[in-house]
Amino acid sequence: MFEEYIFGKQTLKQLSAKYGKTKETIRRHLDQYRTAKDQPTAESTVIDMDCTFFGRGYGIIVARSPSLKRNLYWKEITTENKAVYQEARQYLEEAGFTIQAVVIDAKHV
Repeated sequence: MFEEYIFGKQTLKQLSAKYGKTKETIRRHLDQYRTAKDQPTAESTVIDMDCTFFGRGYGIIVARSPSLKRNLYWKEITTENKAVYQEARQYLEEAGFTIQAVVIDAKHV
């Protein structure tokens, strides 16, 4: 379900219909899901960050390391603002990453 949600871009409503569960139950399961990639190995890297919205007031921010070829951070968001990017940066720095540069898709923050 997690992969359908993140990589297949399925909405909570679509997953709810598919699995016969409420959107709240689906969200709770997704919030509890953890992968080995949730514990990134700290390195020095460039980070690409971008937000994608699936509807008004519902989206996700993703921070990806092109050199490591994997996502290092993602979180559900309701708006795209400076605080969203700062929280992602803080998470990565606390995880031990040295951020060489951040590339943000046409967003001045």
